[in-house]
Amino acid sequence: MFNPWTLSIIIILLIFMILTISYYGNLSLIPKSYPHVKFEDTTFKTGDILWFRSFTQTNINDFLYDIITTGSTGFIWAHVGVVVVIGGIPYVYESLGGTTLPKYDAIQNKYRTGNILTPLETRLADLKGIILHVPLLAPAKHKSDEELLEFTKNTNHLEWKVDFKYMLNTIFKTGSCAPRYTDTCPENVARFLRFLELTKDEECIHHMGLIDIYSITKSNMYGNPSILINNFIKYNIS
Repeated sequence: MFNPWTLSIIIILLIFMILTISYYGNLSLIPKSYPHVKFEDTTFKTGDILWFRSFTQTNINDFLYDIITTGSTGFIWAHVGVVVVIGGIPYVYESLGGTTLPKYDAIQNKYRTGNILTPLETRLADLKGIILHVPLLAPAKHKSDEELLEFTKNTNHLEWKVDFKYMLNTIFKTGSCAPRYTDTCPENVARFLRFLELTKDEECIHHMGLIDIYSITKSNMYGNPSILINNFIKYNIS
């Protein structure tokens, strides 16, 4: 018979193996689940949602986090952003942090993390992974280029942060709805959707997680998603 310590280690390894198999199984379904479209053939609108799945985790912590969350929940998207069209150019507005490599921010004209505004074409070309585009169908409140730029500038100072309290608030919808001085990617998207008057004012954006944004994109507010083709898709999946 195994002693308790040995049995515990075996059980942990078996759980980890099952989660790993589930993780790669879920990821393998992504390319087959959606049509592939070229960037230049796609019409983007302010309020479209962009789901991200990178295949280049920068450290073991990212890899373990992905395996545990994706393997246990089946939710394969690790990041979300929102399209902002300014001057006819589609940008992605997103909150980056943690171990994410800095990306170009058009507002501050430098590479950084936090809340950033990046030309979508540049972001797509640089990503070693997949971007899923979900088009907005619902009528959004019209915002001028000046209003859109002002909004992104006013929230550009927020830095990405996830802590234990935030995670509890997201899972159990408890705790304070008072404004935080930090941000996460779903919070950032939720705030922008409220700015477009696509969500209700009483909804607490500080309780918003990725699953909550995903639920919104599965509603009749949004259309059928498609994968945007980039070099990663061309050489690794197509």
